[in-house]
Amino acid sequence: MFELSVRQLHGRCLTCFGLPSSILIRISRLHRAAAKVPRLGNLDLSNLAVATGYFDQSHLTRVSRQLAGEPPTRAFAVASIVRFVQNPQRTAQQRLIQQDHSSVKDRS
Repeated sequence: MFELSVRQLHGRCLTCFGLPSSILIRISRLHRAAAKVPRLGNLDLSNLAVATGYFDQSHLTRVSRQLAGEPPTRAFAVASIVRFVQNPQRTAQQRLIQQDHSSVKDRS
């Protein structure tokens, strides 16, 4: 789609976000799962996991503990209140600007 090799994509992700592409994919999938959680009612983790690309509920739980540090029920409860205010594009741009400023300081 972008005509980039896997290595080029990995390098660009590290430059822009400070994370490898594989971790960004895992974070994105967890965000998608959190966005599908209804604000009220029962949370059926097994159906949610399958609908968002996880193999099963235990896969979703494992990834949630690794990335968020807590089980999905707790992580998604916080996500439903806060709803991801951070803009990823702006954050990446800010990181690049900070890198440019620090490289200018290092040269002087």
